[in-house]
Amino acid sequence: MKTNQPEILTTTVGSYSPIDRLDALPSAQAVLDATSVVINTQRNADILVPNSRESDQRSGPQTLCTPRPTHSAIGTRSEYPQAGPQVLFLGMREYLGCVFPPDLRAEVSGIATILGETSSDELAQFARLDRTEIIFSTWGMPTLDAELLNRLPSLRAVFYAAGSVKGFATPEAFQRGIVFSSAASANAIPVAEFSAATILLALKRVFPHMRAARDHRTFCRMPVPGSYKTRVGLVSLGVIAQLTARKLRSLEVEVLAYDPFATSETAADLGVRLVDLTELFAECEVVSIHTPHLPETEGMIGADLISSMKEGATLLNTSRGVVIDEPALCRILKSRPDLTAILDVTHPEPPLPDSPLFRLPNVFLTPHIAGSIDGEVERMGRWMVDEFARYLEGSPLQHRVTQEMLGTMA
Repeated sequence: MKTNQPEILTTTVGSYSPIDRLDALPSAQAVLDATSVVINTQRNADILVPNSRESDQRSGPQTLCTPRPTHSAIGTRSEYPQAGPQVLFLGMREYLGCVFPPDLRAEVSGIATILGETSSDELAQFARLDRTEIIFSTWGMPTLDAELLNRLPSLRAVFYAAGSVKGFATPEAFQRGIVFSSAASANAIPVAEFSAATILLALKRVFPHMRAARDHRTFCRMPVPGSYKTRVGLVSLGVIAQLTARKLRSLEVEVLAYDPFATSETAADLGVRLVDLTELFAECEVVSIHTPHLPETEGMIGADLISSMKEGATLLNTSRGVVIDEPALCRILKSRPDLTAILDVTHPEPPLPDSPLFRLPNVFLTPHIAGSIDGEVERMGRWMVDEFARYLEGSPLQHRVTQEMLGTMA
């Protein structure tokens, strides 16, 4: 009878013989922020309607980037004085230069007047806040509380080249009619790429094979689910999960999804089958978590679900570490070496030095790199400059975030 434990091979790679393929959290389910997202097929640009979730949560880039040139035009100015609106670049300086490189700023300067660049720490010394009509921002955007809004009497719109605006877009700002747009959907693209690529590697059990080769100093062979007639599970169907599902269409796998608010029409469009969490964890070879961090979702992936996973299954998390009960995960991984956990996010980040996550051989950690990093962050700046052009032209905004939407966003 085949098992998932490594079989030490003394033959060469070419002589391998075929091995058979591996054959209730109700409170969390009730409150999961999991409404559907409309996907714009052009550039995979998601129109942010009620239902953009986990893409809003990816944190800032871990390293700085080398800006790359872009060349598309952004339209013409309308309904503004000849000099255009007064624009301020505001955020962490180490990110502003990467997200809004010189070529993008040159486009902005062609249709607006750039007042300058500053960070939240330097706002007190910036003398032209009262003239600021438009803010281009990224990580490090300060909260628009009453005090700051009083210093920004002319502010009309914020174009945020990062994830969620929830941390700074206050009710007072919405009451003043300030428009918010976010590039959260652009940040979803690299996370979906990372997820789809990792899922494919997990279906080949690449990670335990690499570990076994290192530990045994020879080639080891284990049963492999593969990407033919196997099942992959997606927990939540937000922007990232939807993009991931579309990428998995090139494989001959069945995709199961848990999202209590997703419609049958959305599922049919994505080619996924909606199931409950219990079935998803018990039936899938790989489970990929895309759940937002909300108070009700903390620890929602608990011991019962993890322990029910199939022999040799893989758990992938690119959302937030806090949605997994990590102590339970560590206990189960220790008792079940056949399971693999691939964690791009943990709680806290990074794990404490004495965390079992660093010692368990079936845990693979990456330092929150699935989201936009290095040159990828420029895509978010590109999207927000394009959005600014639509704003000036009076065209519908593709990435606007309204106050009503914040109730369904992380």
